[in-house]
Amino acid sequence: MTGITDIARQHYVNPEDRDKLKELIEEHGFIKGYEAQLYRKDGSIIWISMTMHAVRDEKGRIMYYDGIDEDITKPQRERRTDEEGSGSDRPGHCRDR
Repeated sequence: MTGITDIARQHYVNPEDRDKLKELIEEHGFIKGYEAQLYRKDGSIIWISMTMHAVRDEKGRIMYYDGIDEDITKPQRERRTDEEGSGSDRPGHCRDR
């Protein structure tokens, strides 16, 4: 990730998703199935589903976040087409915690 100085603005399509992720992890200890849009290196946008937790030091301070991102761009496009105009499919929501 060379050249990244602001993860929220340079990596996330909606920068507020980064803050929401951090809040959810702080509150619940982890997230599972959090969907958001990210920028790829080439600038294109993909949908991902995240499962993540915080790794803490011996004093409980967050050192970093560890997790897995799954590319769900194709199923998300299909779902959005099926639900066109319903308003029920918003970026940055958590299906399962």
